[in-house]
Amino acid sequence: MSIRRFAASLKSRLKVGSTQEISGPVRVLIWEDAIDKAIKEVSRANNLANNSQILKILTDLKQQGPDSTIDGIENVKIDEEREGADGNPPNGSLRREDVIVAIRLMLNREPKGQTELAQLSRLGSMIALRRALIKKLHDASPVFSEDSFYKEFRAPLFLLTPPEKELEWRLTPPDLRDPVSQLCTHGQIVSDEYAAICRELKVTPRPHRKQWEFVWIIAAFKKAGVLAPGRRLVGFGCGREKLPSYFASREVEILATDAPPEIVGASWGRGHQYSQNVDALYKPMLVDRQRFDKLVSFRHADMNHIPADIRGFDGCWSACALEHLGSLRHGLDFIRNSLGCLKPGGFAIHTTEFNLSSNDETFEHPSSSIFRKRDIVDLLSALNEEGHRAWPLNLHPGEKMLDEVIDLPPHSPVHLKVALRKLFVGTSIGIAVRKKS
Repeated sequence: MSIRRFAASLKSRLKVGSTQEISGPVRVLIWEDAIDKAIKEVSRANNLANNSQILKILTDLKQQGPDSTIDGIENVKIDEEREGADGNPPNGSLRREDVIVAIRLMLNREPKGQTELAQLSRLGSMIALRRALIKKLHDASPVFSEDSFYKEFRAPLFLLTPPEKELEWRLTPPDLRDPVSQLCTHGQIVSDEYAAICRELKVTPRPHRKQWEFVWIIAAFKKAGVLAPGRRLVGFGCGREKLPSYFASREVEILATDAPPEIVGASWGRGHQYSQNVDALYKPMLVDRQRFDKLVSFRHADMNHIPADIRGFDGCWSACALEHLGSLRHGLDFIRNSLGCLKPGGFAIHTTEFNLSSNDETFEHPSSSIFRKRDIVDLLSALNEEGHRAWPLNLHPGEKMLDEVIDLPPHSPVHLKVALRKLFVGTSIGIAVRKKS
């Protein structure tokens, strides 16, 4: 229903002119009843929110009484008048379905009525829509407000500066064709390589850093050449990951581990990210049970005290687990100690939280820590000096749309960069080291 058609309908219902001959309370009741019926009709027909322009005008008219005029309604321009006869937007407008999806992905909410949809649809391009939604994030969020440090993410200089220590360094948009130690970025997620690995995992590619971690780990092991029959991998803090089943489908022998029950909190132990036996790791969409039982075994292992008999593997991995080991030092020591589980020339492949905001200030707590560039550089350069080979470090933060967006709690189902502890912007990083031969 367009505004003009609505105004004509309202005038007819109110019978403007004849109501002036009715006096007293009856006249007011007729007026208010007509307005109430009009509000219900418009809300039902157009699914308008209570804060839309039409409903606001109607509410004001009801309060003003029957002596007010409704002629001004005809001059209100909202989205209904822009629609064609088939309900589609005119040329130069964005489809409503696309705008709704963008609002859900970037703002983690539903549209605030047809007025907001109309305004955003008129922007005419996805670039303009992105800018408008980022501005809404700024305006609505204490983190993105004008007085805040955070707006769209812009890489600080410390992130772009080569390390002073001896370490192979890259600064180019990272990819999965030749993965190195690198950050999660939008460009990787929309790549053919990412889509191919997701097909192998039987999942739909989505822009989320946790999914990226699993994909990067697989890409790194493929580059290392260890996903072959007869090879052996050990996983730490596996929870209920798909990786053990995926690796078994490639005829790789797997020892999957998770923390012993005595060091796991009650809430974590009851959750869906903790495993107490091998059955929790079986994913029938990836591998048949016979092959899984043949190739995958499970045991508890404290990542701060790796059992001495876990040795002789071609590779090891952990996905976003080492930041929970008690401190920055504990996490870095685990990466170093994990090399002891490997054969000469084996590969340690790990992911964790990375601080994009500061190379000095960070968050460190027994439950979780956020690693800085300096922490990673110090570790990798020290391992190189000991004869191991750290893969090149690439801290390029990405150059596509979602690389600029910082997600806020409650986190949306799509995010690559997040406000961690309301203090830092963070993302995921993958770290790869080849043990000395």
